[in-house]
Amino acid sequence: MRMKLIRWTLATVSSLTFLFLLWKGPWWLDGAHLSPQLTPGTGAVVTGFRTTVVAIGAGAVAAVGLYYTDRNFRHTQQLFDHTREKDREQVELTREGQMTDRYATAVGLLASDSEVKRLGGIYALERIMRDSPKDSATVLEVLTAFVRKNAKITTPPGNQDDGDHEVSDEVMAILTVISRRQTHTAGFPLDLSNCDLRNAELAGFNLREISFKGSLLQKTDLRGADLQGANLSGANLHQARLNEANLNDCVLRGARIGLAHFELAQMERADLTKVTARHVYMNGANLNGATLENGLFSSCSLSGASLLGVQAREVDFRRAYISHADLTGSNLKKALLEGAHLEKSNFTKAILANAQLVDSELREADLSGADLKAANLARSDMRNCMLDGVTAMYAQMNGTNLTGAKIRDAFLTQVNLTGADIRDANLSDSTLNSAHMKEVTADGADFRGASMFSITGATVEILMAAKLDKRTSLDAEFANVAQIKNLLQGQDD
Repeated sequence: MRMKLIRWTLATVSSLTFLFLLWKGPWWLDGAHLSPQLTPGTGAVVTGFRTTVVAIGAGAVAAVGLYYTDRNFRHTQQLFDHTREKDREQVELTREGQMTDRYATAVGLLASDSEVKRLGGIYALERIMRDSPKDSATVLEVLTAFVRKNAKITTPPGNQDDGDHEVSDEVMAILTVISRRQTHTAGFPLDLSNCDLRNAELAGFNLREISFKGSLLQKTDLRGADLQGANLSGANLHQARLNEANLNDCVLRGARIGLAHFELAQMERADLTKVTARHVYMNGANLNGATLENGLFSSCSLSGASLLGVQAREVDFRRAYISHADLTGSNLKKALLEGAHLEKSNFTKAILANAQLVDSELREADLSGADLKAANLARSDMRNCMLDGVTAMYAQMNGTNLTGAKIRDAFLTQVNLTGADIRDANLSDSTLNSAHMKEVTADGADFRGASMFSITGATVEILMAAKLDKRTSLDAEFANVAQIKNLLQGQDD
């Protein structure tokens, strides 16, 4: 009320001032130069002054009008926004009510005795998940609970390899809906553990970060499926097909994957600790950084696979096919590789200490800089192998075929070469102190610059057949032999 009185007072004062200026303004401001008589000059001045005052007054009135117009507009806008917000809230409440009704109806259909109605309920829940992202977690939990209840394992362990098992249409529909879930559902924990999904057709499905712990997935088709970050611990994947599947960061601890197909699969950083993987097929698979410790991979096929930096301590690779594979920097300490086929594979700087490689095939493999301490390579075929810079002290190479191998600057102290074939092998600048060389075939072997103190079992004939020079370090018993001296002199150039 007070502000209204002030505004009216200001308006009255302004109006009186305006009228006063129109009437007496010219003489009040410039009366000394204006004649009391209304001469033409005086009339022009008075007219110009009054015109100016009128213009100023009109501008002031216009400004006040604009001010009140803007204020009224803002007030109207606020009322409109308030009304719109109320309408939006009302629409949201109505929508929530409709969504609740739709959800209740869909769940009711899911509990129906009719298969058709159950399928309708599943797809109705999928529509709800699309229309209401905030309800996605609840919908997915309902769907996965349905699978856990209706696909739970009831088959005795002895009959779980039965090939006649079929996944129900409802369960397949739910798996399809889960595969089609939107990106906003990423990170929701989906639990499909201990489910019987044998023979399911899941090729190309999106199954990222889902838990299949302890589930039965024998003969399941997962070709090209996305299982990144999925948990398959203890799952049975016997004869499953996972060709070209994405299993990066997947957990397969203790899983059974015998006779399964993982050709060209992506398995970087996968955890395969203690898996049972007899006769598994992983040709061309990418297992860089994976963990295979204590796993059973006997007779598996890993030809052409990439295994950079894998942790494979105490793994059973007996009779495995791992040719043309890349195991650079891998840890195979105490691994069992008896009879394994490792031709042309790359073991550069790999750790093979105490590994068992008896009767293994290593032709043209690259073991440069590898750790072979106390490894057992007896009777292995290592023709034309690259062994430069290896550490192989105490290694067993009795009966090993090292024909044409390059073993330069290697550390072979106390290595057992009894009965080995090292024809045309290059052992220049290597350390063979206390090596066992009984019955070695060394024709054309290059020992120039090698340290060969305290070698046992070597004979003059063995050394005469090899290449030596004055840098070769030998015990005095050989240095005093005329034939060796002549050999050294003949190779002095």
